[in-house]
This record gives sequence, C-alpha cells and structure tokens, in this order.
Amino acid sequence: RFFIFHAAMPAFALRPPQNSPSAASRGAPAQSPPDETAALSLRIRQLEGQVALMRLTGLWLRSSGDLSTIERGDIDGTRTVVQIDVDRRQLVVAGDGREQRARVAPSWDEVQWEDGDVWWRQPLQHALRRSSPRRRGEEDPGPPATFTKIG
Repeated sequence: RFFIFHAAMPAFALRPPQNSPSAASRGAPAQSPPDETAALSLRIRQLEGQVALMRLTGLWLRSSGDLSTIERGDIDGTRTVVQIDVDRRQLVVAGDGREQRARVAPSWDEVQWEDGDVWWRQPLQHALRRSSPRRRGEEDPGPPATFTKIG
C-alpha cells in the first residue's frame, strides 16, 4: 500500500446511508455500501501510515557517526517523510529542494538510504543523554552506571 502524507490527515465519520432499510430488516447479510467500504479502506490505510510514522520516531545513529531524530515524520527539522509504502517498507523524504528514498528493515530498527547512508535506531538512554543540558566545557558523562550485586 502506498500513502501520501499531508500536514493534517482528514478524519472520516462513517455512518449508515440515510433512508436506506438495514440489511437485517431485508433478511440479507449485512454489507457495507461501496462508497462506505472505500472510505473505510482509505481510513485503514491512513492509520497504517500513521503507525509506520510512529515506528520511525526516535533517535537514529547515521553511518557518519552523527545523530538524527525522526518525530511525526519530521527529520531533524529540515526534511519530511512525504510517502510511505508500508508493505514494502519504503519511504520518500522531501526537503532542501530534493527527494530522497529509503528502505526500512523488517525490524524497523535500520533505514538504508539510496545514497548508501545507513541509520540505526538508538536506545532511549542515548536520547536522554543527548537532550540533557550541559554547561560550557562539561564533558559527556558516558554510559549510565551499571551495578553489580555483591554477595
């Protein structure tokens, strides 16, 4: 399935058609009218795309060693995910006047870009350490402390 994202996703309110006898009152099995089925199918695809964007949200380590963030389809505040093919795990990103394509690993923990760059999802502690304020000249405290049980 292929999705195109816009700034605001439309919300659908599905309701039975007016002045139409229900299928149960006619003795027939309940079926949705074609237009209602199409609207429901579109809404399901939109929700699948939103879930895919949530799965991409987080802190990512690039093969260059730099860190990038993806949040609600926004990448580092300079690029935006504009298309997602959920079944094929492919995405198109626009920004800086150009488009770039990528493929997401089945685990959703790795993104391979068409230019050869690879991104790996980073654990939450890296995100917390990155966002904590530091004073000028203060060094990175390194990984969190580990504890060993004695006795």
